[in-house]
Amino acid sequence: MAGKIDDPILARAIDVWQIDPFISSHQVGENDNGAIDAVVKRLGIMAERCNCAIELVHHVRKPANADAVMTVDDARGASALIGGVRSARVLNSMTKDIAEIAKIDPHHRFSYFSVTNGKSNLGPRSDAGIWRKIVSVDLGNGEDVS
Repeated sequence: MAGKIDDPILARAIDVWQIDPFISSHQVGENDNGAIDAVVKRLGIMAERCNCAIELVHHVRKPANADAVMTVDDARGASALIGGVRSARVLNSMTKDIAEIAKIDPHHRFSYFSVTNGKSNLGPRSDAGIWRKIVSVDLGNGEDVS
């Protein structure tokens, strides 16, 4: 892998490399702890060598119900992924109960999501999420994006 990916990152002085989705960036088994650990360690070496942050976007397993609140422990596949990263955040949609407490129209609750720091080796961890709202942005050319 060295040279194939490291060199362009170094040549362009890339500060942050986001891999989305993580599962599509390698060819090892998603549930193979040894192989996932090796991939995560190699990415750590690359981050150090290239002086850049690497952000992995990963998915959680299917929730038991629509209002299930997910944690880093619900990450799909091998536990070596969460074990090997410095920090991990989880996004959760707004539950019916929280929408009711916040007086959010139940039909609009999926416009809101929380970001929870589920693992942090570099600072304090918090169980309380920060709420965000998805809004459309007019691009000025007749299109908008959410």
